[in-house]
Amino acid sequence: MGTDDTGRTCREKRPVRLMGAREFCMSKSRAPRRLDSIPNAAENYGVHHSTIRRWISQGRIHGYRFGPKMLRVDLNELDALLRPLATAGGADK
Repeated sequence: MGTDDTGRTCREKRPVRLMGAREFCMSKSRAPRRLDSIPNAAENYGVHHSTIRRWISQGRIHGYRFGPKMLRVDLNELDALLRPLATAGGADK
């Protein structure tokens, strides 16, 4: 076990160094980010692009900025917002 620059304990033997600056613990169970543009994500999930922007401003999902204008969202976070609908018949047979 080691510790990263924030003082958190890592379960792995070595923390991972990112961008040559700080070390962060990486979880093996965490899926890699699937970043996509707001218009593409909105089209894929059947919502308006302003809905995606509103969810970012509300803190429901994170927005990732690359440069002054390029904004991306993690499709895994959008997947996490999906909720199954209850069926009228109850349990599946």
